[in-house]
Order: sequence, then C-alpha cells, then structure tokens
Amino acid sequence: IKTKIDGGSMRDQLTINNIGAIGLASSGGPPDFGASGNFLMSNGAGLEASWFVKTTHIVTSVKKTTSQSFTSGGVTKITGWDTPHVDIGTTGWSNGSSRYTIQRAGTYKINLKAIISNTFNDQSGLRYLNVGILIYNSGGGSPVFQDLDTTVLVNVDNTGGNAERGSGDYTIIRTLTATQYIEFQVGSLQATGNYNIESAVFNIEEV
Repeated sequence: IKTKIDGGSMRDQLTINNIGAIGLASSGGPPDFGASGNFLMSNGAGLEASWFVKTTHIVTSVKKTTSQSFTSGGVTKITGWDTPHVDIGTTGWSNGSSRYTIQRAGTYKINLKAIISNTFNDQSGLRYLNVGILIYNSGGGSPVFQDLDTTVLVNVDNTGGNAERGSGDYTIIRTLTATQYIEFQVGSLQATGNYNIESAVFNIEEV
C-alpha cells in the first residue's frame, strides 16, 4: 500500500510479504518488519504507526557487598558494586563508573536500599543521613533529578564499635531519555563519627 502527501512522492506505507509478515514504512528505505515479540503501536492520526519493543520489567539488579567508609559531615558516591546478577538485554551498568545509563526512553521504577553504620557510640543523639538517587544528562554537570530520602541511625549496642545502624529504602518513578545515567550517594547530616556503607542493592525496572 502506497500513499502520497500533497506535493510529495508515492511512498510505501504498508507491506505484506509472501508469508504474511507485515512491514511498516521506514523513511523511504526497505519496510520495517520489526522483531519477534514486538507490538504494533499507533502514534495517533498525525504520525506513522511503529513497532513497540515490549518492556522487560526488571532491567538490572546490582548488589554491593563490600563495606565503604566515608567521613563525617560529607557526601559520598556509592561505589564498589558487584557484577549485576540480573541484566536483561542491556549493557547499561558500569562497574567502573558505578552508574546505570538508560538504554532507551521510557518510564522506570528505581529502587535503592542501603545499610549504613556509624562507629561513634553516642546514645544521647541520633545520626541523620540522606540516601540519594541522582540522575544526570549524558554530559554530566548538575543532576537533573536529585531524589533524597532522610534516614536515621539508631543505637544497637552499648559497648562501642558499630554502635549505630540504619537503613535507607527509597523508590522513585521517573520518565527518562536514553543516555541519561543514574548514580547513588549517601550524605551525613550530623558531623560526628565515621560512617560505613555496609551493603546496598540497586534495582531498575521498566513500568
């Protein structure tokens, strides 16, 4: 099936091949038959239809099992992540940069869990932390989204050592574009003692 816009030339818009596969217009090139598992998606009356790549739901899940220390009053990027134990059809996670780069535009649910302890044994006050999910454009600079959650470290023993411990569990949903990337940070809000990020888990899921 061919159509023509006023003043334009005839153009293939819909092709059915000899075995019944359906091909869509492809900017004047050969018809686009999509890939196995794709859905046909309307883009409204003003645009051509297109093939839609179905969501994969869980895209990447990465765990951090090595302890990471940072000084009081500071902010630190969470590093030292393990190799992803779930990585479906993407290469978005970078261990070297401790970041996940979005592979295609979409809406994502992003979850960060972290367990943090403090070596200062102080039963008289609480330690407050920010646990943050930061999203940057590909060129870096200031984050375009900075979602911070406040968590509290509470006393878990009376003898010293890792006497205070808390956890952050933060989930956001964001519509993101390809090449934006996600990093994670923890910041201390009370400058007493030294901190350890004992473990963390990051999950990203298409929704």
